Parts: sequence; structure tokens; C-alpha cells
Amino acid sequence: FFVASSAVVPSPEEGVYISNIRIAAGEADARSVLIKQLMEEGSVVTNDIQFTNQNEITAESQPVIDQLGQVLQENPDMNIQINSVEETPGGVTGNEIINKEALKQKAEKIKAYIVNKFKIKIERIITDAKVKIGEVSAKNKTVGKAKEILTEIIRL
Repeated sequence: FFVASSAVVPSPEEGVYISNIRIAAGEADARSVLIKQLMEEGSVVTNDIQFTNQNEITAESQPVIDQLGQVLQENPDMNIQINSVEETPGGVTGNEIINKEALKQKAEKIKAYIVNKFKIKIERIITDAKVKIGEVSAKNKTVGKAKEILTEIIRL
């Protein structure tokens, strides 16, 4: 409401009551867990870094990469390797070489994003690509998933 005078509005005698409050517990931020695992264990694999059909990094993926860039800024002696990994069930296909080249481009996009945004020396980040055929991880065994693109980050 709005009072149009300089008069003081008295507080109600019965007091002020607040209701319908909910307190929720939250889980740890997945990005923080990712960086913590990288620092403690030396490597981490994630599917949190995604790309558009035009092979551009999605906006949802940028905060994950930003945290990685911040860690590299804070630790100037730290070097990393970024591997773009495709897990595909089944036998060997003729597209393995093509897939590996496309995967390498994804890893290079992540590297370029970090180098440009955080002014990290290009030599500090190595990129590679892997196609794992028939080696689908336990988390990728859900029905309907033919393949999954993962990003593996290794502390060197």
C-alpha cells in the first residue's frame, strides 16, 4: 500500500505474522563437485558440457567451463588435457575416423573458449578425442540412448 502523508503508521496491536515458509535443503553444486574432483583425483568425466547442432558450446555449459577457466587462472602452474569422448554401443563403424575428427573439434572449442575468455596460455591445454565402441559406461545404459558425448578433463 501507499501512504501519501508524513504521518507515522502505527504498528498493529496483534503483531505481524508470517506464514507459508518453506525451508529446502539443496545438493552441492555439480560444477563445484566437478572442480573438487579434478583437483583431488586428477581427472573428471562429465556430460555437463554440451554443444548445439552447429557445434557451438551451449549457454548452459558455459558456467562449467568458466569454473575450469577460473581454476586455471588461480593455478598458473596447472596444465590440463581435455578429451572429447563418444561412447557408442555395438561394433566398429566406418564413421569412427569422422567421429574422432568431430570430437577433436569439440575439445578444441572448449580450449578456445578458455584461452580467449581467461587469457590462459594455449600451451597449458592439450586436446584429444576418443571413440569408445562397446564400452558404454554404467550411467549411459538407459533405454533409448545410442551414444553419449562426454568431456574428460585430466590434470597434467
